Amino acid sequence: MKSVNKPKHVRTGAGEFAPALFMALPIAYMELVLRLMTASRNTAASWAVTALFSLCYGCAVGLVCTASKRARVNRAVTAAMLLLLAVVYAVAYFVYREFHVHYDPKTILSGAADAAGGFAGDVLHMVCSPSGLLCLFLLFAPFLLYVLVVRRFDAAIVSAQTRWSVLI
Repeated sequence: MKSVNKPKHVRTGAGEFAPALFMALPIAYMELVLRLMTASRNTAASWAVTALFSLCYGCAVGLVCTASKRARVNRAVTAAMLLLLAVVYAVAYFVYREFHVHYDPKTILSGAADAAGGFAGDVLHMVCSPSGLLCLFLLFAPFLLYVLVVRRFDAAIVSAQTRWSVLI
């Protein structure tokens, strides 16, 4: 009987879906920070919806982050997505803090020009306040941690490759 060699680019097994699930964690964390910083209603049903949203949205974003065959491209896309998510959640926090209402992204984007021009001083004051800086730190923490871990991981790989090349 002939053995069939599968091409390397074909994904098989549940282990290939694990990196996509990874993105659910930072999204759930950012949702948690946003909820706690905006004092939203916290009921069991709202937490269940948040968990399901984070899982589904995280898997969709994670699939985009693992779409390439090259590990470096995937890591760069993951870092960019974490940065983009942090910016989106930070904007949602500051819009809530200014108007005390959770607006949808379309409304936020349509009012961005007015906020940049007319409310620049208020926005700068909110961002530079202690609670604003704390929120920024908490929301950008997953991106910063990911970048630090990936840099250390890449440095360890380069170091191991250098050691092997010296031995060979």
